Amino acid sequence: METKKEAVIEIIEFTDPACTWCWGSEPILRKLQYRYKEQLKISFVMGGLVEDAHTFMDNTNRIGGDLNTFNQQVGEHWIEASERHGMPVLAEGFKLFDDKNPSTYP
Repeated sequence: METKKEAVIEIIEFTDPACTWCWGSEPILRKLQYRYKEQLKISFVMGGLVEDAHTFMDNTNRIGGDLNTFNQQVGEHWIEASERHGMPVLAEGFKLFDDKNPSTYP
């Protein structure tokens, strides 16, 4: 009778629904899980990338402003990042943030 082995390594990914780079790491995590099976445990911790889209400002990526502009800029950033990490994104009609949901905080 085979006993289940305890994971030897745990990967903890700090993630956020607005972070396209977290989405970009998905194929790597899946490949590691496939390769190392029960030797590897992958855990996720939800972070808060955007406390309030009304006041958020990311000067490096030129993201900030009113909600319509903010959503458009985040969508454009996702497309730019997708070209680097290779995971598909759909930014057409992108509207992750609105007055009712201005945050990614858990």
